[in-house]
Amino acid sequence: VEFSGVIPEISKVVQKGDMEKDVAGKIVAKLNSIISNKASEVLTLKENEIITLKHPFQKDILITLDVLCVEKEGTYYFKNYPVKMGNNIVFVSDLYSISGVIIGVEIR
Repeated sequence: VEFSGVIPEISKVVQKGDMEKDVAGKIVAKLNSIISNKASEVLTLKENEIITLKHPFQKDILITLDVLCVEKEGTYYFKNYPVKMGNNIVFVSDLYSISGVIIGVEIR
């Protein structure tokens, strides 16, 4: 999952092992690893040329998540949303909530 434009206060607290629990306290998602946590990039125009700059505050975070899915008619769902590349996903720990885009799926 890729989380883009994450504010510094959240990017500092995201860590391996963070979990999301349902209302009954059952773990439904777990952050397995942080692949990268780097400055977001911004495109700008300089002397009629497009250049890329590092954003001074926001981060792009690439992580792997294990999520508990329900299978219905060949499609997997997490919190009633299909788990497919390109779809959004929201990860909510006890401390923060971030929204990202699914960029890969592995079924186990």
